[in-house]
Amino acid sequence: MRENRDARDVEGLIQLAAIVSIVEVARRPGRALRVNVSGTLNLLEVARRFDIERFVFASSAAVYGEPKNIPIDEDHPLEPTNLYGETKVMGEMLLWRYMKDHSIKPVALRYFNVYGPRMKPGRYAGVVYKFIESLLKGSRPVIYGDGSQTRDFVFVKDVARANKSALETNYTGPINIGSGREISILSLYETLCSLVKRCPPPIYKPSRPGDVKRSVAHIDRAYEILSWKPKVSIYDGLRQTLEYYGIKATKDDK
Repeated sequence: MRENRDARDVEGLIQLAAIVSIVEVARRPGRALRVNVSGTLNLLEVARRFDIERFVFASSAAVYGEPKNIPIDEDHPLEPTNLYGETKVMGEMLLWRYMKDHSIKPVALRYFNVYGPRMKPGRYAGVVYKFIESLLKGSRPVIYGDGSQTRDFVFVKDVARANKSALETNYTGPINIGSGREISILSLYETLCSLVKRCPPPIYKPSRPGDVKRSVAHIDRAYEILSWKPKVSIYDGLRQTLEYYGIKATKDDK
C-alpha cells in the first residue's frame, strides 16, 4: 500500500483472510489469534492510515453458538461454543471500535457454511469437501454425531455477490449471509450420493466439542439492506462443485 501511488484512491477493503477450521483453531490457538484477530487489526490500521472508509469483514455464524431461536437473526446473543467463534467476535469488536474512533464504516457479513469450487483441501477441510473427496476415492466418509445436526450451506458465488453489494452500501453493522434453509449433514451426503449415483455407507464417530446441533440463517436483513438473496440451490451448487472436482453429476432437477 505504501508503494502504490494510487492507494489513497482506494474506497473499500474486503477482509477475507482467516483460519476457518474449528479444529485447526483449537489445535493452533496462537496462530489463530494472530491471523484472525491481529490480522484484522492490521487491516483496520491500513484502512485508517489510508482513509479507506468502507470495510467489509468476513465474520461467521459461529459467533452465535448454540441457537436460542431458529432461524438465527442478527440480534441473537453472541455466545460462541468454540475458539473460532470467539476470534470472529473479537474481530467484530475491533470493527465497531474503529467505527467509533476513526469514522470507518464497517459491515460484518456473518457467513454460514460456504461451499463451492476451490474449497480448501487437507486435514482441516470442510464437510462438503471431505464428502466429495471420499466419493472421488471410493472410500467411506466420516460423519461426526448421528448426522441429524443441521447447517445452512450457501454457495460461494452467492457469497461473492453479497461481498460486492456490501462494499457498495453505507450500512454499518452485522448481516447474515446464508441460504435461509437448513439441511442435515446426513441429507447433505445423501444429496451428493444422488448426484453421483453411488453411496458408500458413512462411518459414524462421536460428536466434536463445540459443534452446534442446529444452524440456519434469518436472511431478511440481507435482502433489505443489500437487495441480496441466494440464487443457487443446494442441489445445483453441489452439482457445480462436483463437476469442478471432476465428478460427472446428474443434470436432473431434484
